[in-house]
Amino acid sequence: MNQTVDPKEHKILMKYRDTMSRIIKSAHPEMDIRDIYAGVEYSISKRFKNFDLVVQNNYTGSNPKISMLELVDYIAKREPILTSYGTMFRRHDVVPNPMAKVIQNFLDLRKLHKKEMFKYPKGSEQFEKYNLLQALTTKSRAYMR
Repeated sequence: MNQTVDPKEHKILMKYRDTMSRIIKSAHPEMDIRDIYAGVEYSISKRFKNFDLVVQNNYTGSNPKISMLELVDYIAKREPILTSYGTMFRRHDVVPNPMAKVIQNFLDLRKLHKKEMFKYPKGSEQFEKYNLLQALTTKSRAYMR
């Protein structure tokens, strides 16, 4: 791709233009803001290169090819957790917690064993079997914490 872009077509570049223009205006109050906007837009259109890149998505196992601006838009919209090496993680409030599912499964399994346990007379072999199973499920859940 590696083509020049029109900053007016992209919200993130307009935000950059506004920020840079505000900074330049504070450093040079004698300059007209329209001239500053025009200069920053010219600089963006000449220097910013919207190159293609490949993102390795370990959540889905795909490797989509996207442009730099698409990546910047994604980061601005989704606000993923970013690491210093460029790794992005989904936010914890957006993605279901897999450990919560494991714990819920333990609770459901314990309920089933306990319900089955009370179908048999206390002290019987079946009662003790299901009592042991529900106790093991409780212990397994305790080790998960």
